[in-house]
Amino acid sequence: MGCCGQRRAAVALRTPGPTGPLTPGVPAWFEYIGHTGLTVTGPATGRTYRFESPGATVEVHPRDRAAVYAIPVLRQVEAPKPTL
Repeated sequence: MGCCGQRRAAVALRTPGPTGPLTPGVPAWFEYIGHTGLTVTGPATGRTYRFESPGATVEVHPRDRAAVYAIPVLRQVEAPKPTL
């Protein structure tokens, strides 16, 4: 039986998104999977990312990507396909 610290570490691990969590210089898209709305301020750039409702997707600057990736109610997704 492992100690509680090992269980916590296992819970904290997240599966990388389509392009991985820390690819330098590559913007990432995140989808909100919470229940209301969410505003996040990127710690590296100071940019505000607003997720209006569940399912909202927002592009995140590469320098803020790791911090946003750590938020449990946000998941990294592929970039939306352009509409013609």
